[in-house]
Formats: sequence, structure tokens, C-alpha cells
Amino acid sequence: MERQPGRPPSADAVPIDLPAMWQTWLRAFGLRGPLSGDVNQAIDASLLHAMGDQLGFININGTRAGDVQLEQRITEQVASYGRQLGWLVDALEVLIRTDRPADLTPDDAAALDQVRNLRAEVARAKEEVARDRIDRLVADIEALRRDPERNRDELQRLRRAVEGD
Repeated sequence: MERQPGRPPSADAVPIDLPAMWQTWLRAFGLRGPLSGDVNQAIDASLLHAMGDQLGFININGTRAGDVQLEQRITEQVASYGRQLGWLVDALEVLIRTDRPADLTPDDAAALDQVRNLRAEVARAKEEVARDRIDRLVADIEALRRDPERNRDELQRLRRAVEGD
């Protein structure tokens, strides 16, 4: 039945529920919006008592250190865990290279070789990151050079940085 202009809709007309339509459409593809579904998250209530410590979006503390504040101070003011581990691996490499006992068991030799391999893999990863960073830098410079007039100031800053001024 067609509605005539100026007359209210009949009682049997069904209003269109746009939000419900969108939800049905998104659900058909398995998509969910924020805050719209089951949430499974472990919440540590002790964080509420740790107002002096880091309290942010993601807090990870797998160390179970006896003194969390001391641990945080060391990693912030002395060296990160990665840097500390790197120093230990470097020192161990020196010992392996200069004073490797001849009477090692196969398991002991394998353990030392594993440390050497770890050091080499870390070095390769650092080289890859450096190459990736340079690739991104070069791509950014090439993008700036596509419109030299618009990007004149940025290109000049880069020239000064490369030339050492």
C-alpha cells in the first residue's frame, strides 16, 4: 500500500533499523566493532596497588624480580635486558675463542657453539634492521624528490645533514 503525502504512516509499517542492518551485515563477514563481543582478558588486580610502577595499556613483567623498582631502575638507567644479554654473549665469545678446553663433552661443545651461533644471528638481525632503515630512508628521500619545489626545505635539511653542516 502506498502512503499518500501529508498522511502519517500506517500502524502496520515497519521502521528501518539501520544499526541492526549494519550489525547483521558485519556479522555475516565475521567482523566485530570495538566493545562488541566476548572479551577474554586476564586482569591483574595488583596493578591497582602499583600506582608507583608502570601502569599503561600493556604491562609485561615476566621477571618476578625480588625488587621490581630496582629492576626498572637498572633497565632504564644502566642497560636494557637486550644490551645486558649482548654484553654477556660478547664476553662469553671471548672466552670461547681464547680459552676453549680440549676435553669438552659433546654437549658442552654444543652449548658453546650455540652461544656463538646466537651471537652471529643477532649480528645478522642488526644488519637487516640497518638495511631496512636505510631502504626506508632512501624511499622517503625519493618521495620528497618527486616534488622538489614543495619539499625544498626538507631536501635542504637532508643535504646539510649528509654534508655534515
